[in-house]
Amino acid sequence: MDRELTVDLGNRIVKVMHIGRGNTGGDLIAYLPQEKILVTGDLVVFPVPYAFDGYPSDWIKTLATLSQIGASTIVPGHGEILQDNSYLNLLAEMMKSIVSQVEAKVRANSEVLLQEVEKSVDLKPFRQHICGSDAQNCGFFDYSVADKFVELAYHEAKAR
Repeated sequence: MDRELTVDLGNRIVKVMHIGRGNTGGDLIAYLPQEKILVTGDLVVFPVPYAFDGYPSDWIKTLATLSQIGASTIVPGHGEILQDNSYLNLLAEMMKSIVSQVEAKVRANSEVLLQEVEKSVDLKPFRQHICGSDAQNCGFFDYSVADKFVELAYHEAKAR
């Protein structure tokens, strides 16, 4: 862990930690080890991630670290409380897929345009799993993930 502060509230310990970048450069989480409750802030938003900004490759690593904490209850920055790591794992898998697809396109053609990359990234299985047939969630997924996160991954890949 990069940074950690333990607060003893008498009969409750709270660990405030920076375990890596994701949505922002200073994402913090709070963990109550006795209760096994993890509060993630916007590193995890349910049912559709807020992926307008951030650090794609780092975010994947940070999600992996979150899933190893051992929480039985996960309180996302927005959305329903989660009872296991399934959604964390789905987010990490989706982000890995996006980063991998984008990097492959940029490696194949360093002059590839963002619009070409956006058209080529296959998000169908993730979109279906995350938003199903909910039109509002699907619209938000298309904006947050298909547009913004793919763009973040593109700029990250181009900077390498």
